[in-house]
Amino acid sequence: EFYASIESDYYTVNAALDTLDEALNLPALQGLSCVDGDTKVFNQYDLHEVKRALDNHGIQTSSVYHVACCDEICGPGRERLKDDLKFQLDRCAIVDTKMFMPVPNCSQAIAIPERRKLMIEYFCTAAELATPYGIQAVMENFSRAESTFATVEDVGCYLDQIPQLGYVLDTGNFWFTHSDVLDACSKYMSRIVHVHIKDMKDISDNPPRIFEGRGFDSVAIGSGDTPIEEILKKLKQYQYSGTLSIEISSAVQLEEKLSDSIRYLKNWTN
Repeated sequence: EFYASIESDYYTVNAALDTLDEALNLPALQGLSCVDGDTKVFNQYDLHEVKRALDNHGIQTSSVYHVACCDEICGPGRERLKDDLKFQLDRCAIVDTKMFMPVPNCSQAIAIPERRKLMIEYFCTAAELATPYGIQAVMENFSRAESTFATVEDVGCYLDQIPQLGYVLDTGNFWFTHSDVLDACSKYMSRIVHVHIKDMKDISDNPPRIFEGRGFDSVAIGSGDTPIEEILKKLKQYQYSGTLSIEISSAVQLEEKLSDSIRYLKNWTN
């Protein structure tokens, strides 16, 4: 069975807490069973109230996303690193998620080899600290090349060195590095525990966004250039039973894109 979800921050980041119920009642969001949390959004809310609102709508938190700068928190003895991770894991426990997805990065002052070393240490520490919580630390392929886990080969480097780390497949982020998302599906299917399903479309005339000279937009699932149907077939072939988290990283016609995405996934999976 496939589940559809949407990243919670698109509807809560600029809203007062008492509008969360209203957002969850939007017609475009009907049919969702879970959301992905973002720790930068958590800073604005009472998480116990967020959990109550989600429970009222029968919605679970499938994963929690956390951006951190390694060279700012990895000090002597790594105590700041551990303290920050424990703080984030405590918040994961409040919303009752079973997946914690840290996205470590480093300043440009740190060379690539040292950057990768810091990030591997970060993921190892996150995985170790998450275990007593009953939470799995996971990583996704990130869209920024400087992250050092933006290509299919990058992902393999981390998964090979950290066996306890789960993999979150982001179907759209490989667009930024010209990597083959179907190759990632084939190579790392056994490690995939969560899917951010994102569809990207190249746009040459008046593009909403531009990356390295390429115009594009994050569009409704099934309407872009990402081989969504082939990805879904591979997931089904390998009996993936986790969440499909709809991710639309664009505010343009967001509600319409969400509604169309949910309809596409329902039609495909029925």
